Amino acid sequence: MTDTASRETRNFKSSGGHTVDFYAELTGGEFNEIQRCYLKSTQAEVEPGQRQQIGGVKFSLETQIEAEYKMLEFLVFSLDGSKENVLARLKDLGRSQYAEILDFINAAQSKKKPAEAEA
Repeated sequence: MTDTASRETRNFKSSGGHTVDFYAELTGGEFNEIQRCYLKSTQAEVEPGQRQQIGGVKFSLETQIEAEYKMLEFLVFSLDGSKENVLARLKDLGRSQYAEILDFINAAQSKKKPAEAEA
């Protein structure tokens, strides 16, 4: 189990005035759970000791939505100051507010930290 108290957090205020508190980064286990959403609908054979290179794989929109919900469930821990039913409340927002929040969190997750210089 992850020690949530030690995780870096961030917040975001949407144009509609909703305040979203979220973890800055997924844990390794959370990342793998999201990947599982995509991978469960694909098949690939890999020889022992080899890495599978998958190119041109297509996923259904349903798979994308499932992965988005999983990401929001893992990352967002408070909406408008309340930790109760966060995912359900996010899903109940208007489409533009939901999309704005989702886009912000996706962008925050995709930002890469610069590589440390070698000593």
